[in-house]
Order: sequence, then C-alpha cells, then structure tokens
Amino acid sequence: MERILFDCWYYNHFKGNAYSFEDYLKENHSEFVIQLSKRSKWIRGFLLFMAGRKCRLIVTYLASSGTPVLAILEAIFRKRQHLVLLEFIQTKPENKILKLIWPLWRKYIYGPSLRYSLARAQVLTLAEIDTYSALFGIPKERFSFIPWPLHFDQRRLNKSSTTATSISRDENGVAQNYVMASGRANVDWETIFKVAENSDWPLLVVCTSKHLERVSKLNKQGRATVLHDIPQEEHDAYVKGATVYALCLEETFTSVGQVRLMNTIEQGVPVVATKVSGLEGYAINGVNSILVPPGDVLSIKSSIDKLFSAPDLRARLVQSAQNHMQDRTFTNYINQISKTVNNLIYT
Repeated sequence: MERILFDCWYYNHFKGNAYSFEDYLKENHSEFVIQLSKRSKWIRGFLLFMAGRKCRLIVTYLASSGTPVLAILEAIFRKRQHLVLLEFIQTKPENKILKLIWPLWRKYIYGPSLRYSLARAQVLTLAEIDTYSALFGIPKERFSFIPWPLHFDQRRLNKSSTTATSISRDENGVAQNYVMASGRANVDWETIFKVAENSDWPLLVVCTSKHLERVSKLNKQGRATVLHDIPQEEHDAYVKGATVYALCLEETFTSVGQVRLMNTIEQGVPVVATKVSGLEGYAINGVNSILVPPGDVLSIKSSIDKLFSAPDLRARLVQSAQNHMQDRTFTNYINQISKTVNNLIYT
C-alpha cells in the first residue's frame, strides 16, 4: 500500500496508508533537528522532501512554512506531481520589501515549481479556481472545490434570541441585545462604523491589536464598545449574546468569512453579510443570512434594523440557517477530502 505523508491536522482523520511527518521526525531525527524544523522554513521544507521520498503523495497546506522550499525541491529533483495542498489560500506578504519581490517570485520561481509538483489543490470557493489558475499558471483541473463545513457534528446548535428592546446582561455580566462585528482579517471596518453612525442599537466590535489603531480612529466618538485580542471562548460568548451579527467584509476574491458565518449560525444568531466572492456557496440570501452589496451603507443599515426589531424574523432566519447546515457537516467534509486524496493514488 502506497503511503501518504501528512504535515497537517488532517492526518488524524486518515487511516491505513497515512504517515505523519511528526512521526517521521521522531523516528529519524534528534530533538535538536525537530526544533530546527519548527523554526526554519528551509529546514522544514528539506526534511519534508526527504520524508516524502518513499511516499506517493505529500499532503500539507499552501500556507505551511516549508511548502515553498518543498515545492521547489520536488520540481527540481522529482519532476512529478507529488503535492496535495489543502486550504489553498494565498495572501500577499505585508512586509514592504517582500511585497515588491512577490510578483517576480510567484511568476518565475514559485508558480513554475507548483506547476511541476502539484497534484491537487483544495480551494474553498469556486471563484478561486479561476483566480489561482491565472495567478500561478496552474491548470484548472488540478483544483478541487471542497467547501468548508457549516457545522461541526459534535456541537450543539443554539436557539435564536428573541428579545431586543434594550441592553441587558446575563448572569455572567455579558451584554446582550447588541449588534456585533469581529474578525482578524478583511473586515470592512469603515462601512461598519458608517452604518452605526445613525443607528440606535449598541455596537460591539472585536478586533486584533493589528487593527486596533484603525478601529480606534473610526470610534473616536465612542459609538462602539471595542475589545481586542480576547480569547476565542470569550469571543464566542459575545457572539451568542448578540442580537445580530454584521459580517461586513472587503472584497478580496479569496476565501474569507466562512468560519465566522458557521460559528455565528451555530450560536443561534442571525447574520447580515456582504455579498463577496469569499462567501459564495456559503452565505445564501434569505436562507442562512441576509446578503447586501459590499460597502452599501443604507442596505446594510436597513437589514440590521429590520432584524434587530423583529424577533420572529430573527428566529425564522436562524432556524432556516441551521436546517441548511445539517448536510454541511465536518464528517461529510472530511469524507470529501479523503476521497479526493485517495483517488490520486489510483490515477
């Protein structure tokens, strides 16, 4: 049986021919080398290449630190399609120097390396097939659209909140009856604050320290309660207490917002979301969210106001959203990943 080398958490859901890169390191290298592989992308990429010598496929992420080095080595020395890259999401570097060289790196080194070495890449939206095919020069047939799940099987779905007349707090002191917006990336904070300017509902914003200065400038009048870098459990508790969640995103033409949508629906909170390509196939207008054009302040405000003042409408939307997500489970998602990977063994 041909082995599949995994350098990602998906290994835990494969059996039989699956081989963990972490196990390879423990079996073949000292603790010193293992620690080096965690700190150096060059060493990690080289060790992945060595570990994959007797494996049919190497499964990892595009964003994994060792992937670029691995792809280059595979292209030079093996010259066969050997890599499976899950959650294929490419973000531009933030460093100014890296931003300048990124187009050249992608065009002349990384793109050609992926064309030689890539067997399959999983994208999370249909639009990304065209985007990444053009960006890296990779044939479209090497991409598989496998959408992220909308429900983790073991989680209990919460019922919708049905009261929204004034701010209150639960027994733990957590505020209730407010509109919430949060996120680590691609949040359209400017639009959110413009929407809130002439609205009377409380606004809770949760951001990272990276965006705190930007958010603080927008909140100079103190319109919102702003929190930053809070633990995930605390964030989820605030989501659960919200009356409406505003998923206002910038258009990036890449995957964005799916996990936020899933978490909010699971917590029993209705969602107003901007219709960006990253939510295509996830957010469906009138089924699991209210979709509005990006940057359309009046439409976003109208949709939030309508939901905020109509508990029955909120309850119906949440029930519809949770019914819709029943087939988009984590188990089904893993089965699709497994089928895609295993099919490559026999083709």
